[in-house]
Amino acid sequence: MSAPVADRTRTRRPSVSVSWTGTEAPSRRIPAQRGSVTVPAQRRGSGAAEAAYARRDQRTRRLVGTPRRAGQKTATGGRAQFVLLIMALLATGLVLTLWLSTAAAADSYTLQDARTAARNLTEQSERLHREVASMVLSLRAGVCSVALSRSASVCAST
Repeated sequence: MSAPVADRTRTRRPSVSVSWTGTEAPSRRIPAQRGSVTVPAQRRGSGAAEAAYARRDQRTRRLVGTPRRAGQKTATGGRAQFVLLIMALLATGLVLTLWLSTAAAADSYTLQDARTAARNLTEQSERLHREVASMVLSLRAGVCSVALSRSASVCAST
């Protein structure tokens, strides 16, 4: 046994126009993400329906970012500040990375110049060592030749 089901058709609630007269409250237009939503100013119905409409209005306001009260801030203001902070941090990181890579490239050129200078000084030092060694050898050879000539003259005179 089942109860008979009554066919309920949904009727669209007419929205109140912006121009109004009398004690009726004006409708407010809330820009939604797709198109615009007109919130009816005066609703009639049960308490559950009123609560559902209030929750829907609250969700719409939260998505759109319109404040409920005059002095109240919305979440989108905080989100925008957060996004700007993240973008500023990323831009700072990018600039710092570029600056460090430029400084590293400049330092590599300085290091290359220092290595070239060190190589030149090493070659000059080796060349001077060879010259000193050849001078020492020539002096020793001269001393030996003088000593040999004296010993030969001593040997010849005996």
